[in-house]
Amino acid sequence: MYPRVLSLQVDPTWIQGTLPKELNGTLLRNAPGLFEYGQTTLDHPFDGDGLLFKFVFSEGRVHVVNRFVRTKEFLDEQAAGQFIYRSAFSAGLKEGEWFVPLSEATKVKNPANTNVIYWGGKVRFCY
Repeated sequence: MYPRVLSLQVDPTWIQGTLPKELNGTLLRNAPGLFEYGQTTLDHPFDGDGLLFKFVFSEGRVHVVNRFVRTKEFLDEQAAGQFIYRSAFSAGLKEGEWFVPLSEATKVKNPANTNVIYWGGKVRFCY
């Protein structure tokens, strides 16, 4: 059920101006990207699961690839087809609850959506 991975060569007509041919390298960007399952929507933009974008610049062209960060919580929710973890900012009472049970209060997911760095030969996600 994973959301599809985007991989495309950017058409030069989509770019205003030109990219310098000397601009060669990779830009990584991480941001929130998954905010709903079915009828359930997250209330806060920082609660969306991390979506990594990779922009590869080479000889005046750019190729874009993206995919969701596969945290344990993301994989669990994908398998369940619904949100099963509380979110850091949208955490609140579920329908019919009067209080958050202690066993649930610590069940908050890591959205891995705040920062990405290349360190020690690996891409690492910060939250």
